[in-house]
Amino acid sequence: MTGKESKRQIARIKALRKKWYSPLRLFEWDITWKYVDGDLLVDGALAEDAAAVATVDWRYRHATIQWNLRLIAAQSDDELERIFVHEVMHVQVNEMREGDLHHEERVCQTLALCFTDMARRLGD
Repeated sequence: MTGKESKRQIARIKALRKKWYSPLRLFEWDITWKYVDGDLLVDGALAEDAAAVATVDWRYRHATIQWNLRLIAAQSDDELERIFVHEVMHVQVNEMREGDLHHEERVCQTLALCFTDMARRLGD
């Protein structure tokens, strides 16, 4: 991926950060945003299909969200927004995790779909 294309993808994510910063109360968290040109590590293994991954330490209200710029380049703006909100939902609900990640994934996906659908209906 060229530097120009990487910058374009980062700008798309930053626009979503600006849009969702207040409504999703991101200001309550210390979030580190990382941008990678390639596969991300998920639970210690490279994940070829992960567009983003959130790592959360809810005790200290700190999270890191990493983005696979190569994969998000292929996403529509609507799909990228859903992925963005999904990852931020991991930040919000992570402390409720019990056992494996499956239930948390479903909850984050459902909330992301609800929030993005509502935003579209309200005209962003």
